Amino acid sequence: MEGANEWSLQAIHSPSVTRRHRLVAMRIVGPPTPASDPPWAGTPAARRGAAGERALRTTLAAALDDTYILAHNLILPGGEGDIDAILIGPRVLVIEVKTYAEERPLRVRGLRWEYRAMDGRGESDGRWLPLDGQPSAQAQSNARRVAYALRSAALPAYGITPVVALVGGASCLVERPRVPVLRPAELTRFARAGARIAQPAWPELVLQALLVAARAVS
Repeated sequence: MEGANEWSLQAIHSPSVTRRHRLVAMRIVGPPTPASDPPWAGTPAARRGAAGERALRTTLAAALDDTYILAHNLILPGGEGDIDAILIGPRVLVIEVKTYAEERPLRVRGLRWEYRAMDGRGESDGRWLPLDGQPSAQAQSNARRVAYALRSAALPAYGITPVVALVGGASCLVERPRVPVLRPAELTRFARAGARIAQPAWPELVLQALLVAARAVS
């Protein structure tokens, strides 16, 4: 495949995914392994985030077949940083993956994410404070980057949906979210809910457009 020298192709096979008695798995496309990790990669937060992203990819691969393609850690024009995951199927789900430990209760209202403040004894002091990063707004911003990449390739930018995947044991109260906030198992059901793909070549066309856009900023 064009661009294979720059991006690794991984096929994770699962007994739960079959077609005509063959194992056929969702294709996973990721960046090549860097020669050395950036300095921040060894921090606890970075390790926790990377583990959450791997867990999500494993969950999706176990549930979805090769009519889906998952591209992860793409850097596209129009913003800073990479995009955690883009699931290409009936829709294009632009996924912001967040991993939080259970000792940090969360609340989502509209686009705003908050965490429960604790006192010195580790008990709630009743306040909800905004997270430093706002995952729903980030997912929306990344969805715009994906839409731009598709339009630049003369493809229709329809079905692009921002999603936040919540990994880890943190409780989360979700009230009228403007972006879906889903656990990994919920995300697989959400991915299947789209209309059937009328053009079988659509996922591959989208992937190629994204890889071209990523190469432009590499």
